[in-house]
Amino acid sequence: MLVTFNSQNVTLKCGEGIYLPGYVIHSFKTISNSECHIWEFDSAFTEEKISNKIQTFKIPIETICFFKNINSSPDDYIKKSEIYFIFSCIHSNFSRKYDLKNDDIISKTCFYIAENYNDFITLNDAANFAGVSPTYLSKIFKDSMGISFCSCLNTTRIDSAMNMLKYSTNTVTQIAMLCGFGSLRNFNRFFKSIIGCTPSEYRKKSKEK
Repeated sequence: MLVTFNSQNVTLKCGEGIYLPGYVIHSFKTISNSECHIWEFDSAFTEEKISNKIQTFKIPIETICFFKNINSSPDDYIKKSEIYFIFSCIHSNFSRKYDLKNDDIISKTCFYIAENYNDFITLNDAANFAGVSPTYLSKIFKDSMGISFCSCLNTTRIDSAMNMLKYSTNTVTQIAMLCGFGSLRNFNRFFKSIIGCTPSEYRKKSKEK
């Protein structure tokens, strides 16, 4: 099976697997008919148990057949044993880790912003999530995206706020808090600098259309 992720190709042979964090865009294809097993885990669980690096690993064929045969079992302990066995394979000395390229880091940072923009987050938080230094993230983010991390974060917040101003009944102050702005004053300032009018003026205009 040929697995493609972030412009990289990895060929998996029988008995091999690959772990991909949820933010990684990927595809896979085979030359002929083949059978594969796909497991999807909650990101909170995998971030606690596994590193965020892409990595390949080996699974004994006998074990794959065993879990395939008992796949319909209602026993939760059997299901959990399968999960933890897979994790042990990923953590084995035979696994191969792939270092994050800049595209991976940018994708992961954008994912972090999209998931957490409504909280108080900083460049340091995003850098820690991506596994790089804040200085490095700041540089490659600006080079790749053409805007700074803070600009991207505030634009994401403003986009969400615009939708709320149009379609919700929340007050402007409530929207400011829901979108991650620490104060109404900051919300008004950033909104006007990006959209060209205050949130109240934007809401009024959108209602008139």
